Amino acid sequence: MSAEFRIRLKKIRESRGYKSQQAFADDFGVAQSTVGGWESGSREPPFDTLIRLADFFGVTVDWLLGLVNEESPLAEISEEALDAEIVAHLKALSPEDLKTVDYAVQGILAAREGQASPPAGGHK
Repeated sequence: MSAEFRIRLKKIRESRGYKSQQAFADDFGVAQSTVGGWESGSREPPFDTLIRLADFFGVTVDWLLGLVNEESPLAEISEEALDAEIVAHLKALSPEDLKTVDYAVQGILAAREGQASPPAGGHK
C-alpha cells in the first residue's frame, strides 16, 4: 500500500475522534495490530476491507489510496447544483415513490439517533 494510504488512514482515524488505534480497531472489528500494520505499511488490507474502510469513514476508496484529493465525489458538486439535482429527481417520482423516499429518510435519521425504527405513521 502506498505511503499516502498510511498517512490518510491515520489522519482520518484521528480526525474522526479515534485517537488510539485500539479504539478504532474495536469499532471497526479488527485487532489493534491489524490497524497498526496498515498504518506502518507492514500489512495491506484486502480490497473488501478497503471498501469497508471507505464506507466506515464516508470517503471513497480512491481518496484512501491517494488517487484523488476529494474525500467524496459530492465534495466536487456545489450545494446549489446538488439541491437542483435532488429536486429534479424528486419531481420525477410518483406520490407513492415520494412516500417511500420519505419513509427511508426517516429510517436513516432514526438510525442516526439510535432509534430502532422510523417514527410511527410511516410508509405502509
